[in-house]
Amino acid sequence: MSDERLGWASLIVFVAFFIRALTGFGAGLVAIPLLALMYPLPFVVPLQLLFELGISGLLLPKVWREVDWAQVGRVAAGMLVGNVSGSFLLASVAPEFLKTALIVVVLLFSGYLAWIADRPAGFQIGRRWGVVFGLVGGVFGGAFGMSGPLVVLYLSCQSMRKEVLRASLIGLFGIGSIWTLTAHSFNGLYSVETFRVAVWLLPAFLLATWLGHRAHLRVSEVLFRRVVAGILLLAGLLLAGAGI
Repeated sequence: MSDERLGWASLIVFVAFFIRALTGFGAGLVAIPLLALMYPLPFVVPLQLLFELGISGLLLPKVWREVDWAQVGRVAAGMLVGNVSGSFLLASVAPEFLKTALIVVVLLFSGYLAWIADRPAGFQIGRRWGVVFGLVGGVFGGAFGMSGPLVVLYLSCQSMRKEVLRASLIGLFGIGSIWTLTAHSFNGLYSVETFRVAVWLLPAFLLATWLGHRAHLRVSEVLFRRVVAGILLLAGLLLAGAGI
């Protein structure tokens, strides 16, 4: 691995996991498409997942008491079922239609979340819908690798304090990472090279996690919600431009 490529990969991992530590989500949105410019996608996804699991292990003990485990349980149950049954559900619906629907929902709600950032007690989605959002998010995750936006939208509309929202996202995506990593391992997607590159990128990951966690403690409620809305908007724009 050349020094130049290592430098760029380290920068990408740093930015991605600074955002992840700050907000509780968003690392894959940044890291996967950019690292895929230097490595094959089947190598990038399992590599990035190692860091996803790592950041959950580092941050979850710090935020454990803030996690809304009832909400996480509802969404996680739906996501796991969605991931397993996604291919069967997608068989009866045109992928282009699903992609368009996801883009519209994410763009509209990201704008709405930015608009209510300074008055977060606005529109709420009923807690009973958590399983449904998790299920649909799981299906989109199976189809496009983007389960995050819908579940983030759902949790963002629960009038949670930023600490609870971030902690719940850390817990939720920690569960999802374990599930997905197990599947990748059974499919033989990990190799010695995967772990070798992960070790090279470890300093950038650890520094980003530490700085992102400290930054979260200093970010106001309003700014935090605007950052979440901005990342969701970026997700919608990237999905709209993706050839999937």
